[in-house]
Amino acid sequence: MKKSVVIALHCCYWLMPISSAYFSLYALEQIKEIEQETASHLYHNAISNVSNTLFSIIVFYLFYLYLFPKFIAKKRIALFILCGLIACFTCVFIKYESIRFASLTFVPKKYKFPDNSSYYIPFEFFRLIGTAATGCFVRAFINWYSDISFKEQLMAKNLQSELALLRAQINPHFLFNTINNIDVLIAKDAEAASQYLQQLSDIMRFMLYETSTERILLTKEIAYIRKYIALQKIRTANENYVQFSVTGMADDISIAPMIFIPFIENAFKHSINKKIDHAIAISIAITGGEITFICKNAYDYTNISVQEQSGLGIELIKQRLHLLYHNQHQLDIKKLEREFIVTLNITIL
Repeated sequence: MKKSVVIALHCCYWLMPISSAYFSLYALEQIKEIEQETASHLYHNAISNVSNTLFSIIVFYLFYLYLFPKFIAKKRIALFILCGLIACFTCVFIKYESIRFASLTFVPKKYKFPDNSSYYIPFEFFRLIGTAATGCFVRAFINWYSDISFKEQLMAKNLQSELALLRAQINPHFLFNTINNIDVLIAKDAEAASQYLQQLSDIMRFMLYETSTERILLTKEIAYIRKYIALQKIRTANENYVQFSVTGMADDISIAPMIFIPFIENAFKHSINKKIDHAIAISIAITGGEITFICKNAYDYTNISVQEQSGLGIELIKQRLHLLYHNQHQLDIKKLEREFIVTLNITIL
């Protein structure tokens, strides 16, 4: 929701109580022309309206700006209720003492100012509870509306990313090379060719069905990466061409599908000399609430083509990460003299 709309909503909400407080103060200017009983009522009304408005604003924004985002947004309900009750009780007593001080300081002694403390404190407590609930409701509504707007923006902007992802998911060169390699392998080792064909089938099934959801299990993403690497390694006899490692517990962790594969695809596309051990090194580490993905590949620094602009394109990947993991990720890309390094940290909520 735009800031101008939020400000307009707040102004409309406070227009009535602030106007009431202002006119009650304005009425005191006519105090000399009216009888004593009515004047006492005007003083009482002015102090009550001003104090009601002031403490309503304090409680409203205490819950709106601090307690709701600090506790409710983080699902700490019990602590929210406790802090909310303490805040409301505190405001009631401060308001009551403020009214007493104002009546003794600003109201002439000849005008009797009623002492309503017997029923004032319970009534005022529940009134401030209502104000606090309103503050939470307004904040929840704005957050809800902002989430809807953000999701709509995500869906609109993600169309371009999804089209590009389809090209990466079903890369014609990868498919053709894999099928040709399996075809050659059939004559040499039919059993191995059958296994690779099954892996290719699993990859196709994963790309067609699993990637249509917003989140998938990290274990499935890792299994896809392993099969993708295995099929890429058919093209070389060097068993140590690719190093892939996973550390930490990936169980029950969900992530956006195909979040790592664009970097891996780029690494294979630009890696040089498949006879070099660990020409590509990929690692996924799960520690606490964070996933760290690192992908390194050796490349020919004399080549004119720029790796950052290949495959999906780094800018498009950054856009997708920003939409899917806003303020929850950190992407670091380094292009050294002979090595390209991608480090991606994702915070798991």
